[in-house]
Amino acid sequence: MHNQWDNEIQVNEYFDDIEYHIKQQLIQARESIDICVAWITIENFESIFQELKNKNIKIRLICNDDNKNSFYTNSVENIYKVKSSSGGLMHNKFCIIDDKVLITGSYNWSQNAHKHYENIRISKNEFPSILRYKNEFEDLIIASFSIHVERCHCNSETINFLINANDIEGRNNFYKSSVWSICLAHNHCTLLHDELIEEYGWYEEEDEPISIDDKEIMLLEFDRNRNIINNRMKKNNGFDIHAQGYIDISNKHEVIEYGESEEYFLNIYWKHIFYRNRIDSEYYDDNDISKIIDWANGLTYY
Repeated sequence: MHNQWDNEIQVNEYFDDIEYHIKQQLIQARESIDICVAWITIENFESIFQELKNKNIKIRLICNDDNKNSFYTNSVENIYKVKSSSGGLMHNKFCIIDDKVLITGSYNWSQNAHKHYENIRISKNEFPSILRYKNEFEDLIIASFSIHVERCHCNSETINFLINANDIEGRNNFYKSSVWSICLAHNHCTLLHDELIEEYGWYEEEDEPISIDDKEIMLLEFDRNRNIINNRMKKNNGFDIHAQGYIDISNKHEVIEYGESEEYFLNIYWKHIFYRNRIDSEYYDDNDISKIIDWANGLTYY
């Protein structure tokens, strides 16, 4: 039975004895720990990790893939190392404990961090924030696997977009799902895969805002988000997917009521971390993307 204080938000901030405060949170774990830090001195945490492992607490660790993290441990089974991309580092520093406690701040879990002026913030029951960090953790796991880079005929790197679209008035219970190889340097587009799927308009329906005020609701929303992303990635005929989005019309009302020309936009709802800084969240005609892929290649319905 829960009391009224179970979901009360608690926040503490620390500037001294930071490793001690982190360890105090770790030893209280009962279910799971997800750690994401650029660098970690594993020896400093080995005894705690082993104790947690003996209690069957699931520990996952993400860190930067470099010589500073060339450690060995048998206390953490799920370790993911993320390589730098275009000169950037995996520079996150956060930890999620039991999907209730969130540790963030400037502090790397390394020996050298003791020499610096650092800070951490430890919060409990901030479920909207925990949801965002859980999604980031899963995206970083995807980023830990290698990417096959393809080149356009102009020799620029291409990015594979999974794009969904349906017709303006929803006359069919279908939407078109297409995989496009897109050269962002010159807007060259090549169709790799195209299919109609009988699941009309899941992305168009606007859900009522969800109040994520407890762990159960947060986990349900997390599962919903990841299922959408993961299911779309599976329907790609073997192509790597670097971004997922949908094409829609920005002036629907004007088109239907006044017969204005349709204006299209591409909304990106998921980006591979390696391409996050190179892909916009929305594209309109003046961004080109080959004029929003010639309105989803004609939206032909069979």
